[in-house]
Amino acid sequence: MNKFLYFIFNAFSLTINLNKEKSQEYDLAIQKENIVFKITSYSYEMILQVISMYKFKSDQQQIIKQRLSIVNVLWIAVFVLSSIKMNAQDTIPNYYCKEPVDGNAFDWSYGNNYSGTTVSETITQPGTNAGYQFDIYGLDNSFNMEINGVSLAQYEIEFQSSGTSGINIEFQDGDQYEADTPAIWQMTGTPENPIIRVVISPSGEVSMFGSKQSGGPLFPLRFKQSFSPVNSFNTIPWNTDSDNTIIVTQNVVGPTGIDGYGYGQNYVSCDTYTLEKEGVFNDENNDGIAQVGETITYTISLTNLGDIDIYNVAVNDPMLGGEITSAYTGDTNNDGVLNIDEVWEYQVSYTITQSDINNGGVYNQAFVTGETSSGDTFETEYSVDPNPLDPSDPNYDPSRPNHTFTLLRGRTLLITNPNIYHRVKNN
Repeated sequence: MNKFLYFIFNAFSLTINLNKEKSQEYDLAIQKENIVFKITSYSYEMILQVISMYKFKSDQQQIIKQRLSIVNVLWIAVFVLSSIKMNAQDTIPNYYCKEPVDGNAFDWSYGNNYSGTTVSETITQPGTNAGYQFDIYGLDNSFNMEINGVSLAQYEIEFQSSGTSGINIEFQDGDQYEADTPAIWQMTGTPENPIIRVVISPSGEVSMFGSKQSGGPLFPLRFKQSFSPVNSFNTIPWNTDSDNTIIVTQNVVGPTGIDGYGYGQNYVSCDTYTLEKEGVFNDENNDGIAQVGETITYTISLTNLGDIDIYNVAVNDPMLGGEITSAYTGDTNNDGVLNIDEVWEYQVSYTITQSDINNGGVYNQAFVTGETSSGDTFETEYSVDPNPLDPSDPNYDPSRPNHTFTLLRGRTLLITNPNIYHRVKNN
C-alpha cells in the first residue's frame, strides 16, 4: 500500500508538471466560460492528512511534501486533475480568433484659470476578454488611471520637466522626452498614429508605448530606474463581461488635458471554411437517356472564410471512395495550406448504377477536416448544395436538406442538379 501511494503521488507531481504548459493555453477560455479552477491551501492540507494516514518512511514523506509544495497542488488526486482537464477540453474550443470591440472616446481640457491641483474625470469602457488599449492623441502633460479600483501605475506618469518633480518615464532605447522629442504638449497624434498607447493584456499586465514625434511610429516605454521614487505598473483587474470604471487623474501644471480613445478585442471561435458541392449529369452518348455507366461530374468548392490559415486539409466523400486525392485548383502559392480567402476546387466523376436510376436520383454529401498550424483540429464541415431543392419539390428529403441531389428518371422526365435538364428514360 505504501509503495502504491508513493507511486501515485510521484505520478501526480509529474502529471501536473507535464500539464502546466497546456493548462496555460486554457486560461483565457476558462475565464470566458466563467470556469475558474482555484488553487487552495485547503487542497494541500487535505493531501498532507492523507499522507499521515499511512506509514511512509520519513524520507518518503519529505519528498512528497516537497513535491506538493513545488507544483502547488491543484486537487487531491490524479483522477480529479484528469477530470478537470477533460471538462476543460469539452468546454473550450481548441482555437481562437479575435474580434474588435469599440470603446469610448475621452477628451477634456482645463486652462490656466483652473484653481485645483489635480484633474479627475471618470469614464467607462466595455468589458473584453482578449485585452484592451487606450490610444492618446494629445496630452498636457501627465496622467494616471484608477481602473476598477486599482491604479494603472504606482505614481503619476509624468512627461514634462518644467513645474513638476521630473519626467519619470523614458524610451526603452534610452531616448528621453524633451531631450530627444518635442515637449509632450506640442505633439499630436491620430487614430492611426497616437502619441501614447497603453496596452492591458488579457491577464491584466500593462505595457506602454510612445511616439517621438507627431504622427510617428510607437516605441516601447519604461519607467526610469534612476528616478526616485521608481514608478511601476500594477496588474489591472479588467472586467471581461461588464463595463470598466476608469478614473483618469492629472496633476495640474498650467493647461491640463487629454484626448484619446479606448478599444479592445474579444476571443471568438474562428470562421474556418465552407464546402459546396454541385453535380451535373453527363449524357456521354448524347441520346438524351440516363443509362448505367454514364456519369455525374461533381464540383466541390472549398473556401477559406478569411480568419485563419488551415493545414492538413482532407476532403472526404464516402460515395466517391473516401478522401479525395485528385488534383485541385486554387492553391495560389502551392504550399498545400488553405490560406485565408483561397478557394480550392475539386472535380470528381461518379459512375451511375441501376440502383441510382431506380431510386430516381443520387443524394450525396462530402465533408472536410483541417487543423491549425499547431495541430488543433477544426470541427468537421459538411457540404451543402449551392442550388438546393425547394422543400416543395417532390424529390426533397427533409432528412437530407443540405445534400446534393442529382435527378435520374425515366422517359419524358427531367434530370437536374437542380437547374440542368435532360430527357431520360427507364432502363
